[in-house]
Amino acid sequence: MLNPANNIELIYNFIPAFLLYAELHFHLNLFRGRLFIKEPEILSDLPIRIEPGKKLPILLLIKDAHIFPIKLQNVEVVLYKEHKIASSYDKRYNLSINKHWWYDTLFIDVDNIFGNIQVDIIFTYEINGNIKTCRIHNYPLSTHRKMETFISVYKYPNDGNVVYGDLHYHSNLTEDMVEFGAPIKSTLDAAESMGLDFFCNTDHSYDLDDKPGS
Repeated sequence: MLNPANNIELIYNFIPAFLLYAELHFHLNLFRGRLFIKEPEILSDLPIRIEPGKKLPILLLIKDAHIFPIKLQNVEVVLYKEHKIASSYDKRYNLSINKHWWYDTLFIDVDNIFGNIQVDIIFTYEINGNIKTCRIHNYPLSTHRKMETFISVYKYPNDGNVVYGDLHYHSNLTEDMVEFGAPIKSTLDAAESMGLDFFCNTDHSYDLDDKPGS
């Protein structure tokens, strides 16, 4: 028999995973989660650190547009240093997207910027005839504050006997209602910009044998 205290802990551990899922349009029968909207997931991401001499890779990801097609008009990237604009970049797409997975990586030149910076990403897109914008992502009830990274002037210390890597990484082969990962190519771009020598793919075995979209 389970200890009542363990039962309570089990409930507390279960509820966040059930409510705070990754897919915006996921629902169970009559239950719709608090994040439910009729849009694909729109996300951006970046590494937490950039090696000297490397460009800043920014991942743009749109997932499940085969269910909710959109037209991505443009993406604006604004870099802030000490709360002042240090650089900006605008890419115009005018691209209709109806794929399960769509992604692009923007490589931003940061040669003259060092230290801690904040990055704002503004998506402008059209869905169901309406023009909309979102910052960083389109998840309701989640923070839209700027992302942060550190642009280093020094490489990782190395005497020739050290390798740097990430031992736990999920690609987009891990896909379920709670989480999904980034494409391997974009992760390789991020790893190289950070100065990593390797990363380990640790996808969920129970996701690998699913039917697409299941």
